[in-house]
Formats: sequence, C-alpha cells, structure tokens
Amino acid sequence: MPSEDIITIDVDIDDVFDYDDLTSVGRVYQCGINGVGYMLADTPEQPAYRKQLVPLDPERLATSDTPFSQAIERYNFGTLADGTAGAGQKWLNRNSSTSTAFYSSEGVDPFTTPGEMTLLNTASTEEIDDNYSGLLLTVVGRNLYALTDAKELTYVTTPGGSETAITINSGAGTVTSLTSDGQYWYAADGADIYRGTTSGGVSAWSTQNASKVLWAGGRICAAVISSGSTPNRFTTLNDSGNEERTSGHITFPVGSTVHLGGETAGHVYFGAENGNVGSIWAWPMGLNDSGNHRYPFEALELPSGMVPTAVGVGGGFVWVRAHRPEGTSKGQTVIYQCIPDQNGALIANLIAELAPVGTTADHSVGDFASNGDFMYFSWKTMSNSKAGVGAAYLPTGGYAQWYEAGADGDVASIDVWQGLPVMAVRGQGVYRVDTAAYVTTSNIVTSVIDGGSSLDKIWDDVTIVHDPLPANGSVQVHYSLDKGATWTSLGTSASAGTKNKTFSLAKTSKTLMLKATIALSSGSTAPKLSIMQARFHPIGLKDEVIQLTIDCGDQLKGLNGHPLPENGYGAGAKRANTLEGLVQQRVKFQDIDWHIQGSSTVYDCESVDIGATILYDNQTSGQKIRLLATLTLRKAS
Repeated sequence: MPSEDIITIDVDIDDVFDYDDLTSVGRVYQCGINGVGYMLADTPEQPAYRKQLVPLDPERLATSDTPFSQAIERYNFGTLADGTAGAGQKWLNRNSSTSTAFYSSEGVDPFTTPGEMTLLNTASTEEIDDNYSGLLLTVVGRNLYALTDAKELTYVTTPGGSETAITINSGAGTVTSLTSDGQYWYAADGADIYRGTTSGGVSAWSTQNASKVLWAGGRICAAVISSGSTPNRFTTLNDSGNEERTSGHITFPVGSTVHLGGETAGHVYFGAENGNVGSIWAWPMGLNDSGNHRYPFEALELPSGMVPTAVGVGGGFVWVRAHRPEGTSKGQTVIYQCIPDQNGALIANLIAELAPVGTTADHSVGDFASNGDFMYFSWKTMSNSKAGVGAAYLPTGGYAQWYEAGADGDVASIDVWQGLPVMAVRGQGVYRVDTAAYVTTSNIVTSVIDGGSSLDKIWDDVTIVHDPLPANGSVQVHYSLDKGATWTSLGTSASAGTKNKTFSLAKTSKTLMLKATIALSSGSTAPKLSIMQARFHPIGLKDEVIQLTIDCGDQLKGLNGHPLPENGYGAGAKRANTLEGLVQQRVKFQDIDWHIQGSSTVYDCESVDIGATILYDNQTSGQKIRLLATLTLRKAS
C-alpha cells in the first residue's frame, strides 16, 4: 500500500491573559472581551444581559440493567444490601470496590444468608475453666480434649458436661502440641510422642524429639528438634512411630522453626522460618518412580520480614498466619489465603490484617480450623477487649470478625466439636458457641460513601429495611461525617413487627459512614437487617452561563454620552465579524461589574448568534440595519 502523507500544522493558540484589561469598562463601555470594549442592547425577545448559575446533574436513562443508585434523577444512593464480600473495604465508590463489602463488623453474620445481616451466636460460654498458659485443644471422636497442665489432659463428652482429667505420663515433659487421628490423641513434649484415649499413664508411642505433631495425609507429621532448641526438621511417622524416611524429609538450618499445616491438593503444607525470613513448603505425598518418598519444595516465599506462625488447610486452600516482628511486644499480623496450582506451588491473597504495623500487642500466636463454608482463624483482642475468631467465607473470600470469647488473650487453639466451634484462650479457658443465645453487642459499618467525588453532598435521609422485628429486637443507626472518627445516633427501629424505617438526616459533608447496631435483649429470634441506604445529592457542582446581546451598530454612544471613537461606516459589521471569530474559543471577559470587582474571568464562548433589526432613518426617511450579536459564555473550569 502507498504510504500516507502526514501534514503537521503548528497552531498558535492565544493565551487570553495576554490581553490587557480595558480600563474604560464601566466608564465608557459596558463590558470587555479580550481587551475590546462593547455596548449592550435590549431586544423585545430577551434582555441585554442575563447570568445563570446552572446546577449540573447528569442525565440518566434507566434500563433494566441500570443500578437503582444510578436511575433516579437528582438523587444518589449509598447502599449496603449484602455483606457477603466481607469486611475491610474502606471506600464504597471506587472502581475496585464492590457493593457487597463493608468496612467492619462485630457480632454480625453477613454470610450465612446472602442479603441478610443478623446476630451471631454467643461464644462466651466457658466449656472448660482453666488458666493454664499452654492451653491447647484436640477432638477425638465425640470428646473434646484440652491440655490443662504441663502433662494433663481434661476432656468432656457433651457440651456442658462434666470434666475428666487424666495425666498423660508422670515422666513426660511439658506438652507443646496436640493432634488427633479421630481415634487417638497424640501429645508431643519435645522428647517423645504419646498417644491415648480416655486413660492416662500411657507409654511413649514414639521417641522422636517432636515439639509439634499433626495428623495429615493419613499419617503423623512432626516438627522435630534435630539440632539446636527449635523444631527444624519436617518428618512423617508410620504407625509404629518411626520415621518413614530416615532423618526426615527435610532439615532446615539450626535456629529454624517448622510450623505444621495440613493436607490439600496431594501435598502436606508446612511453614519454615529463620530470623525474619519465612516460606511455605509443600511435601508431595506418594512415592516417585524409584519407590522413594518425594522431597519437599518451597511453594511460597513470604514478603520480606514476614514469617509464618500458623498454617492451615480448608476449602482446598492453604491458609497462612504471617507475622512481621518489630521487637518483643508488637508486630504486624496478616492472614493469607493461598491457592495451590497444578504443581502445588501457592498463589497468595491477603485476606485480613489482624494487627497493623506498630500495634502494641503481640498477635503472632494463632490457629486455624475449617468448618463447612468457613475458615476460622484466631484473633486476639478482636472486639470489646475480648479475644475471638475471625471467619473467612469460602464462597466469596470475604472475612469478618466472628465468634467472641468471654475474655482476652492468645487464642492458641481452635477446633470444631460436635458441630460447635471451640477456642482455647491461654490463661482463661475453653469457650464454645452457644446456639441458643445471641451476642448482646453488635454492629456493622459501611464503607465510606462519597459518590466518587470530592464535592459536598446533602445527605437527605437514611432508610433501613429488615424482617418484621421480633419482640425485644431493635436496629439502631449511627452516622459519621468524618470517616468514622466520631459517631452520632440517628435513631432506632424498635417496634415489634416493623419492617422498615426512614430517618431524616439533612447534613452536609463530603463523606458519610453508617453503622447499624442490631440487638436482641431476650428471645430466640434475632432481627435481620437487609438494607441500609443513604439518599443524597451533590451540591456545589454548577456552571456559570452568561448570555449578552452586543450592539453592533455603526453609530453608538458610550456610558459617558459621547460617541465611541471606533464609530463609522461599517464599524458595526466589523464588531460582528470579530465576535463571530470567538466561537469555541476561550475569552477574557470583563463583566458589567468589572469596575467594581476589578478582576476579569475566563469564559468559553459557546455560541454567537448574529441578528439584525430594521430601524427608520429620520434623515433619509428610509431604513437602515442594526446588527446585534448574542453571545453565550460559559465560565471555564
């Protein structure tokens, strides 16, 4: 194909501020444009000068696919009607935001029934009261076991049932890890591994120096102290308590620590840390072509400074609790959800930040437990100065603060017992969920609503929609105009049977956050909130439009009563031609009050309409034409 000729044209565009103001505006001329003075003229159809402040509201054409929030003229809506995407979303109106996410919650379940936000059951029931600092849990059959002393297990058979304590072995050291294969419990003390059921005084099942044990892949996996003082070897044991591979599957340098995880996607995953370097490793189960066990490989390198402190599996994912140490009493702690690829390597997604950089408490201790669509993770000082567990909702990947324990402390162990989540809080006791009772304090907080603009808004009102309120149930609404720094009560819906309520707000600010407190003082039916919605409209977005008719006659008088110096034959036509040339250009405009204000403003000249009137000429007893130029100017942004 023949090449195309490209012609480049340099165009000089005048800077309107190169034009000097005309000092005679207000004395001789009524207005000035680009340093030229002009006189105005009335017509029967319109006045010589008109200024309009035009509010800018986008035109909206609603279709069946148009969100309601974009389909109503003038008004906008900030809505939380489904919280299944979980917490942690700061802003509602961003390209990356989702309408089903929120900022935070306490004691509220937004997941179980999509489009419904209701109370969680309480987890403050103390199943085992014990202040042992090394409290750990495991479940064997229908029994819940807790490590209640250095070498003592206490078990219960039914929720709220009696406790039975057994001594593992009088010669055992301090037990540091528990696990179960469903038939036996296994306890490791760093020198031996014990296993049993409901009887104590058992002999060592294995003499491996394991400080951590885990049932995964149909075998006992162990973190063994091979050298130094920390478990730096990953190994697996057969039913006789012997290593399946002599000297284990992998030994890390002295000073390293292995954190056991679990089995998924044909691999057993575990963490390893040394100093401020941490990784997640994968051990492929099964034998290679030579009939030997395969070697572990590094599946994920954690970000710089992050080390794993707990690893779990659930829902086909690998879950990592990662901690960035900042001394002895503080550090950042996050939860990663990791997706295994076809080879077992992991792709990490940040789910939740439990403790930000600079926190004053150590949140590194924790555990994981899988339960249906949920993955539980430990959360120290979660809410109301109480420990608890967070929950990741597997269908969406969202998370929320979940069950709250009756006291604060490190949640060292989580398990699911007879369908009930249980948690061990060090120095406090073992807490379980009570399905017959609800939390007494709850709230859910929206993301920051700003309509995606920095304009001021008038927040007209807030509407909540809920199932018919049960007796003794209520939903209270608070609002914040400063991104959650302070909260003000807007009102409460508390009448039994009520399905919705609208609260007048009539406040002005750039942003708004809403908080709903769901409460039930007594009864067995919790309130169910389905919609919390703010109605608002932006203010301050307006255009200034001036329409003026300029006299383009040949013979004009100025404000001083004297003829204008540019008068003469053809002077009007010259004025009209000059004004025509301003269409679609920016102009420097001296308004009719310039002599008072003393400042010029830049406008876009949108249109120029040239007209003419027929005048009677007394001198010639004939007619003459008077040209008029009507300009529409819009203030430049």
